[in-house]
Amino acid sequence: MPIVESLAIRHEKESHNHSNLTVYLASLVIFIQDTDIKKALELISNIGYRFYLLIGITFIAYLLGTLSWQYTLGCDVKKVSLTRLFLIRHVGETVAWFNPTSIVGGDALKGVLLAKYNIDKKTVLLSVLLSRMIMILTQLFLLFVTASFMLLK
Repeated sequence: MPIVESLAIRHEKESHNHSNLTVYLASLVIFIQDTDIKKALELISNIGYRFYLLIGITFIAYLLGTLSWQYTLGCDVKKVSLTRLFLIRHVGETVAWFNPTSIVGGDALKGVLLAKYNIDKKTVLLSVLLSRMIMILTQLFLLFVTASFMLLK
Protein backbone atom coordinates (compact mmCIF):
# COMPACT_ATOMS: atom_id res chain seq x y z
CA MET A 1 0.00 0.00 0.00
CA PRO A 2 1.51 3.36 -0.98
CA ILE A 3 2.37 5.72 1.86
CA VAL A 4 -0.02 8.44 0.67
CA GLU A 5 -2.94 5.99 0.58
CA SER A 6 -2.01 4.67 4.01
CA LEU A 7 -1.90 8.21 5.42
CA ALA A 8 -5.27 9.02 3.84
CA ILE A 9 -6.85 5.95 5.47
CA ARG A 10 -5.27 6.86 8.81
CA HIS A 11 -6.55 10.45 8.52
CA GLU A 12 -10.04 9.15 7.70
CA LYS A 13 -10.02 6.89 10.78
CA GLU A 14 -8.80 9.74 13.00
CA SER A 15 -11.54 12.03 11.65
CA HIS A 16 -14.12 9.33 12.37
CA ASN A 17 -12.77 8.91 15.93
CA HIS A 18 -12.92 12.68 16.49
CA SER A 19 -16.52 12.85 15.27
CA ASN A 20 -17.47 9.98 17.61
CA LEU A 21 -15.79 11.77 20.51
CA THR A 22 -17.66 14.96 19.62
CA VAL A 23 -20.99 13.11 19.67
CA TYR A 24 -20.19 11.51 23.04
CA LEU A 25 -19.10 14.82 24.56
CA ALA A 26 -22.16 16.62 23.17
CA SER A 27 -24.39 13.92 24.70
CA LEU A 28 -22.64 14.37 28.03
CA VAL A 29 -23.08 18.16 27.90
CA ILE A 30 -26.81 17.79 27.13
CA PHE A 31 -27.16 15.29 29.99
CA ILE A 32 -25.44 17.65 32.43
CA GLN A 33 -27.49 20.65 31.24
CA ASP A 34 -30.72 18.72 31.80
CA THR A 35 -29.67 17.63 35.29
CA ASP A 36 -30.78 19.63 38.30
CA ILE A 37 -27.35 19.85 39.97
CA LYS A 38 -28.72 21.45 43.16
CA LYS A 39 -31.28 18.67 43.57
CA ALA A 40 -28.63 16.01 42.88
CA LEU A 41 -26.28 17.51 45.49
CA GLU A 42 -29.18 17.72 47.96
CA LEU A 43 -29.94 14.03 47.45
CA ILE A 44 -26.26 13.13 47.90
CA SER A 45 -26.22 15.19 51.09
CA ASN A 46 -29.26 13.28 52.37
CA ILE A 47 -27.46 9.98 51.76
CA GLY A 48 -24.51 11.21 53.84
CA TYR A 49 -21.51 8.94 54.42
CA ARG A 50 -23.37 6.08 52.70
CA PHE A 51 -22.74 7.85 49.39
CA TYR A 52 -19.02 7.16 49.78
CA LEU A 53 -19.80 3.59 50.77
CA LEU A 54 -21.82 3.20 47.55
CA ILE A 55 -18.95 4.64 45.50
CA GLY A 56 -16.54 2.19 47.16
CA ILE A 57 -18.81 -0.79 46.55
CA THR A 58 -19.29 0.27 42.92
CA PHE A 59 -15.51 0.56 42.48
CA ILE A 60 -15.04 -2.95 43.88
CA ALA A 61 -17.74 -4.29 41.54
CA TYR A 62 -16.04 -2.65 38.53
CA LEU A 63 -12.67 -4.03 39.65
CA LEU A 64 -14.08 -7.56 39.98
CA GLY A 65 -15.74 -7.23 36.57
CA THR A 66 -12.39 -6.16 35.13
CA LEU A 67 -10.63 -9.14 36.74
CA SER A 68 -13.27 -11.39 35.20
CA TRP A 69 -12.63 -9.83 31.80
CA GLN A 70 -8.87 -10.15 32.29
CA TYR A 71 -9.20 -13.92 32.80
CA THR A 72 -10.97 -14.23 29.43
CA LEU A 73 -7.87 -12.95 27.62
CA GLY A 74 -6.05 -16.25 28.11
CA CYS A 75 -2.42 -16.16 26.94
CA ASP A 76 -2.67 -12.44 26.08
CA VAL A 77 -3.39 -11.45 29.68
CA LYS A 78 0.06 -9.90 30.16
CA LYS A 79 -0.26 -7.60 27.13
CA VAL A 80 -2.51 -5.14 28.94
CA SER A 81 -2.31 -4.08 32.58
CA LEU A 82 -5.23 -4.43 34.97
CA THR A 83 -5.32 -0.65 35.34
CA ARG A 84 -5.52 -0.10 31.57
CA LEU A 85 -8.15 -2.82 31.23
CA PHE A 86 -10.15 -1.18 34.05
CA LEU A 87 -10.05 2.14 32.18
CA ILE A 88 -11.04 0.52 28.88
CA ARG A 89 -13.95 -1.25 30.58
CA HIS A 90 -15.09 1.91 32.34
CA VAL A 91 -14.99 3.98 29.14
CA GLY A 92 -16.89 1.27 27.25
CA GLU A 93 -19.57 0.99 29.93
CA THR A 94 -19.94 4.78 30.10
CA VAL A 95 -20.27 5.06 26.31
CA ALA A 96 -22.94 2.36 26.47
CA TRP A 97 -25.00 4.62 28.75
CA PHE A 98 -24.91 7.59 26.39
CA ASN A 99 -24.83 5.83 23.03
CA PRO A 100 -28.13 5.04 21.28
CA THR A 101 -26.80 1.56 20.44
CA SER A 102 -26.23 0.96 24.17
CA ILE A 103 -24.20 -2.14 24.99
CA VAL A 104 -23.29 -2.80 21.36
CA GLY A 105 -21.55 0.57 21.02
CA GLY A 106 -19.81 0.30 24.38
CA ASP A 107 -18.59 -3.24 23.79
CA ALA A 108 -17.45 -2.34 20.27
CA LEU A 109 -15.42 0.52 21.72
CA LYS A 110 -13.89 -1.85 24.29
CA GLY A 111 -12.84 -4.11 21.42
CA VAL A 112 -11.30 -1.25 19.46
CA LEU A 113 -9.39 0.01 22.49
CA LEU A 114 -8.22 -3.47 23.48
CA ALA A 115 -7.06 -4.31 19.95
CA LYS A 116 -4.40 -1.60 20.24
CA TYR A 117 -2.46 -3.91 22.60
CA ASN A 118 -1.42 -6.33 19.84
CA ILE A 119 -4.00 -8.91 20.84
CA ASP A 120 -5.48 -11.18 18.18
CA LYS A 121 -8.84 -9.87 16.90
CA LYS A 122 -10.53 -13.20 17.60
CA THR A 123 -9.30 -13.14 21.21
CA VAL A 124 -10.48 -9.53 21.60
CA LEU A 125 -13.94 -10.35 20.24
CA LEU A 126 -14.31 -13.51 22.31
CA SER A 127 -13.09 -11.81 25.49
CA VAL A 128 -15.56 -8.94 25.12
CA LEU A 129 -18.45 -11.31 24.37
CA LEU A 130 -17.52 -13.74 27.14
CA SER A 131 -17.14 -10.89 29.62
CA ARG A 132 -20.61 -9.61 28.69
CA MET A 133 -22.07 -13.12 29.03
CA ILE A 134 -20.46 -13.54 32.47
CA MET A 135 -21.92 -10.20 33.56
CA ILE A 136 -25.41 -11.13 32.33
CA LEU A 137 -25.29 -14.55 34.00
CA THR A 138 -24.08 -12.96 37.24
CA GLN A 139 -26.94 -10.46 37.14
CA LEU A 140 -29.47 -13.23 36.49
CA PHE A 141 -28.03 -15.25 39.38
CA LEU A 142 -28.26 -12.24 41.70
CA LEU A 143 -31.83 -11.60 40.53
CA PHE A 144 -32.74 -15.21 41.32
CA VAL A 145 -31.13 -15.04 44.78
CA THR A 146 -32.76 -11.69 45.56
CA ALA A 147 -36.19 -12.77 44.31
CA SER A 148 -35.95 -16.01 46.30
CA PHE A 149 -34.97 -14.11 49.42
CA MET A 150 -37.85 -11.66 48.97
CA LEU A 151 -40.39 -14.43 48.35
CA LEU A 152 -39.27 -16.35 51.43
CA LYS A 153 -39.62 -13.33 53.69
